[in-house]
Formats: sequence, structure tokens, C-alpha cells
Amino acid sequence: IGELVRCAVATALARLAPNDPASRRGLTLLLRADDPRERAVAAMAIRASDEPGAFDVVPALLEASADDDPLVAAEAITALGRVGVAREEVIVRLREFAERDDAFGARARSALKRLRSR
Repeated sequence: IGELVRCAVATALARLAPNDPASRRGLTLLLRADDPRERAVAAMAIRASDEPGAFDVVPALLEASADDDPLVAAEAITALGRVGVAREEVIVRLREFAERDDAFGARARSALKRLRSR
């Protein structure tokens, strides 16, 4: 039950308080949880916040984009396009994925397009 509660809280935090630094800190911590489901939910929650310029979550999302769990990595890539900014390290990481001919590549291309439109 603890995992389900943490996941529900993560989603609620992102939706109800996307601008709150404490909310983003909590989601950043959850991105580094042991359980890949919790990491994936944290990335999904950050993505759902759609808060451009949430600089404090970008390093954790970059780290999560290289996660061994494919769902965590995919959600982190998508989240980078939502909350990331066109910083060099974000663009470099997304371009690496964009070269792939798979779901990761498609997500990265979409994220790059979204960043360019800002």
C-alpha cells in the first residue's frame, strides 16, 4: 500500500502544486526511488505538470532518461520535453535518443519539437 500511496501523492502534487518547489523536490526524490514503478510515476507526474522551466527537476530527469527500466526512461524523455528548457545538456540527450528508430526516438523527437516551439 505504501507504494500506491506514494504514487497517488506524486500525481496529486504535480497536478495541484506544479509551481511549488517542495512539490518538485518530492517528485525529484521519487525519481530516484528503488522501485521502477515509483520512478515511472514520478516522471509521469512531472510530465503532467506541464510547467516549463522547472529547472530543479531537469537533472533528475536527465538521469532518469538513462534508467534501466524502459518505462522510466521513456517517461523521463517525454517529461524533458514538457518541463525542460532548451539547455545544452537537454538538447544533447534528446538528440541522442531522437536518432533511434523506436518509441524512445519518437518521444525524443516530439520532446525536441515541443522545446523548439517555446
